[in-house]
Formats: sequence, structure tokens, C-alpha cells
Amino acid sequence: MIEIQVTNLVKSFSIGENVLNGITFQINKGERVGILGRNGTGKTTLFKILTGEYDYDSGSVVIPSGRRIGLLSQIPVYPENFTVSDVLNSAFDYVKKIENEIKSVTQQIENNPSKSNLERYSKLTAAFDVADGYNTKVRLESLCNDWNIYSKMLNQPFVELSGGEKTRINLARLLL
Repeated sequence: MIEIQVTNLVKSFSIGENVLNGITFQINKGERVGILGRNGTGKTTLFKILTGEYDYDSGSVVIPSGRRIGLLSQIPVYPENFTVSDVLNSAFDYVKKIENEIKSVTQQIENNPSKSNLERYSKLTAAFDVADGYNTKVRLESLCNDWNIYSKMLNQPFVELSGGEKTRINLARLLL
């Protein structure tokens, strides 16, 4: 079974200078793959395309539905005042965005219950449900219990953690 299929992938950040030029590969279920290359050769760009953070100029990327790819940053950057709890909760930023849009559309519906507002509300609530938005707190608490991330650590500034602790918290965030 194919897990990732990339065909003739091209990405450039400036005209005529491709960072990725016709990359083609396939990763099948159970395979372990390493990507090696000098700095600036497009490794991170490729991963950001696979995670959906970057778009690409041409080619195709096929990832089976229901699968997601995450990227664990080597040097994570968060605001200086972020606590461990802030970092972990940032995994739910997309859920919070949907929730805020639901609140906004709800107010609009009170003033104007138009078909388009009602359809928008329906789509947003479905997206919130698919994102498991009602269970973010439970998911966070469960992960913290499983990974021995105690309340004392949750309140600690992220910048004060050791390198290993930062990696563990970022991996936990990625899993959330």
C-alpha cells in the first residue's frame, strides 16, 4: 500500500530557480526512508510541502485520505513568554479558529438568518466535529498523563526547558 507518492514535484521561491526540480518517489507501507542532503538543497521545503504548509508549482503529491504528516522542528520558535501549556495548546489553534468562526457566524445568524449564513454555520460545525473540537481538553490531559507531563511542568516557561524536554514537548504537540 502506498503511503506517500510524489511525482515530478517542482517548487521555486524565485522565477527560474527551482529548489525542487522534478522530484519523484514513492513510500510504501512499512518502509523506512531517510532523506540526506546539504543545507539549502530543499529537504525542509519538501517536508513543508508534504505537511501542506507550502504549496508547489507543479507535479503531484498523493497521501491517502485519513493520513496526516507532521514535521517536528529541530529548533522550535515560540513567543518568549510561552509556557509548556501554551505550546501544547497551540496544537489546537486550527480548532480555536473554527470555534471563533462559529461564534461569529452565530452572531450573524441572529441578525440575518440567511441561507448562506446557515450553510456556513453547518460547514463550520461539521469541521469542528471532524477536528474533535469538543475533546481537546480530554486529549491534552490524556497525553500529558501518558507522557508524564505534570502540572508543574505545564506552567514552566518553554524557554527554560532542556533540549530533550523541548523535543519531548514538541513531539507531544505534534501528536495532539
